Amino acid sequence: MITNIESLNPKSTDPYSLSSREILCKGSDEIFQINPQGQTFIKAENYTRCEYGQGESIGHEWVRVNDGNSSENTYLHALPDERVHMREDLSGPQLIYDVYFPGNGSYYVWISTRGNSYGNDTVSLSWNLNNTRTETLISSHAWNSEGQWEWEPEGINEPMNITISQPKIIQIIVTMREDGVEFDQLLITTNKDYD
Repeated sequence: MITNIESLNPKSTDPYSLSSREILCKGSDEIFQINPQGQTFIKAENYTRCEYGQGESIGHEWVRVNDGNSSENTYLHALPDERVHMREDLSGPQLIYDVYFPGNGSYYVWISTRGNSYGNDTVSLSWNLNNTRTETLISSHAWNSEGQWEWEPEGINEPMNITISQPKIIQIIVTMREDGVEFDQLLITTNKDYD
């Protein structure tokens, strides 16, 4: 077996399960423009680029699912659902969104997620500026409300804060922390009190 995946261990992962997967995880290459006077919504499946999982989540990926209860009838699901928990390790599959912020100031990021149990409801939401990542762990409470989509963080109502000093492109990254979690969209606003 010859592979370009450093963490692929054929003793713990079936290499045949990865044989039909593209070598590179491809996205839309889109750069999203923030509306400085209102809210900007970014659909989960429109990611700029992506990364496959590594280590214990090497066989995992974000899969597009059609569902009439999600925004525009589509969301992404971290599969397979094998109760894999990446804990504080950011090696789960990642969705990367290149976002252009047009002015200095603070921006607030909400994420719409869903899980059906305490064991598959967590993602890491982070942003990358000058190769420095600021991370927020998001635990969905949707499993506690009959599986409805919820804007997280639901418990503390304090979204991830991005503060910049000049217009620039920043990467917003959604990483699978627990497999089985579902992700529908991002909401970015300049209004700290927006609910």
